Amino acid sequence: MPDMIRDSITTFYTSLEAANRVLQQSTQKIEDRKTKILSLLDTELSLPQPPGESGAYHEACRQAMEQIRSHIIQWKTSMRQMVERSEFVNRHEKSILVIVFADVKSGKSSLGNFVSGYDYRGTAYKDLSQPLSYTIEDFSRASTEDRGSKVRPLPFPENEIEATSTIQYYTLHQGLTWVDTPGLHSLTREHEALANEYIQFADLVLFLTSSSSPLKEDERGELQKLLAQNKPVMVVITKSDESVTTVEGGRLVKKLTPKPPEKRKAQDDYVMNEIRALGNGVIENRRVVSVSTKLARQAVTAGDEALFHQSNLDTFFLQMGEILSNQAVELKMRRPISELEHCIDQLIGDAPPAEGMRTICQEQEGLHRLLADLKKLFDQRDVSIQQICGSLELVIPTELSLRFRALREQKGLGDPEAVQKAVAECLYQVCTGQCISYFEDKFQMEQVFLDRRIAPKAVDLSGAEYRQTTMQQSYTAIRERPPKGFVEHIQKALDQNRKFTETVSRSETIVTGDNFHSYVQAVWEQIRPSLPNYVGEAVDELYKQYICPLRERYEQMDRQFDALTQKLKQLKFTEG
Repeated sequence: MPDMIRDSITTFYTSLEAANRVLQQSTQKIEDRKTKILSLLDTELSLPQPPGESGAYHEACRQAMEQIRSHIIQWKTSMRQMVERSEFVNRHEKSILVIVFADVKSGKSSLGNFVSGYDYRGTAYKDLSQPLSYTIEDFSRASTEDRGSKVRPLPFPENEIEATSTIQYYTLHQGLTWVDTPGLHSLTREHEALANEYIQFADLVLFLTSSSSPLKEDERGELQKLLAQNKPVMVVITKSDESVTTVEGGRLVKKLTPKPPEKRKAQDDYVMNEIRALGNGVIENRRVVSVSTKLARQAVTAGDEALFHQSNLDTFFLQMGEILSNQAVELKMRRPISELEHCIDQLIGDAPPAEGMRTICQEQEGLHRLLADLKKLFDQRDVSIQQICGSLELVIPTELSLRFRALREQKGLGDPEAVQKAVAECLYQVCTGQCISYFEDKFQMEQVFLDRRIAPKAVDLSGAEYRQTTMQQSYTAIRERPPKGFVEHIQKALDQNRKFTETVSRSETIVTGDNFHSYVQAVWEQIRPSLPNYVGEAVDELYKQYICPLRERYEQMDRQFDALTQKLKQLKFTEG
């Protein structure tokens, strides 16, 4: 014959086993994505070599790269902590984590013992009982105690002033981890902090409230906090029974009976109305069920199906089973998916970052500011060229004059090739020097170098001609000469002091002046139009050597951040 008690319990346990199978597959997807995030942080971000040159902009680039490096390390550390943290939760990732949240003396330990199957021992349902132990976790950030774990055989302690002063949990059929927390408003602040700390890990919260005074004002406040966190909540009204006096065998005896259906309905309706009044989200998923663990124990012991039905534990198991079987993935994955996606959003910048954490968006904003500063420099290129050319207007004519004087002394000023060479050297040395000096001042740099590739092209000097004025000068002179002919040689032999002379007439051209100053000015006028082009080439080359690499570094990092952001977003879960 069908046994409602056995069917109710076995159906519940079957749901747990099915949930475990589904969760194992889904949990692996979460872990794979966590690992992928770490892999992306390792492979998608490659910091360019920081610049080695001096200069304010180069120092800013070095600082930016170093800050990004430290933030990448911070991101990796944070992700590793997300992967490795919460040993408590990770041990139970493949089961639904149900955390019982209730005030003291609400019957939560009794309910936990019954769900574990401990009360089936010594009954007709002993085969459904597993030899379970429960683990005690004594740890909270609010406490100075070190974490400690102890394993004890069930049952949980019951009917103590503060029976649950620590986290206590067991895992049933690998599909359900039942966590018994310290009571609401426990006797110590540490116990309350411990409960609030672990509540964040809940996949499902069983919020228990005693039938003697359901959903008191302080309980409503705590429930509102849970609902505000969008926690899946199932509200259970415990101790839904009453003691009545009856006559049995001619004697007055007190007998535990379920609360009448109209009383239970009134309490259920009251609690649902109070939940609605809290005004938090959708209430259709908020479940309310009244139960009596004491009646359920009596029913199991006596094999009384009617009494078990009156305890309402069959309804409790049914609702729990539905949640575990139909919503197992949704419930279990909601927290890790939410945590994973929140971590991605924090990393990207779509959610407020954790304290002290920089987001990819913030890093890109910093890069964009640096790029905007560099853009201003490039936008000022023409102004810079004008300023340098203005300085050269004063320097080059003087420098040309000095070089042409030296060339004139070497009698090479009339040689077009020599003049072109002198002009080229003047432009290279003077213009390059002015450009470098301007660049060093503007960017606070040292040892700026502009190689010989930037050399002036030949300048057409046909409009400038060097001319000299001259005059012819003639004169007659008497000079000594050697003897000529036979007679003079005889005379010289007879008289060694004898001298012979001759009269010589000569004419020569003498330079009386030149157009040196007007020639220098004419050459200057010829090369002046080409000056902006040459200075522009020099400035562009300096930008190319020293400033463009900074822009390329920033743009490279910006592109990497864009690519990383897109790949991180692809790791988020979407519908279907």
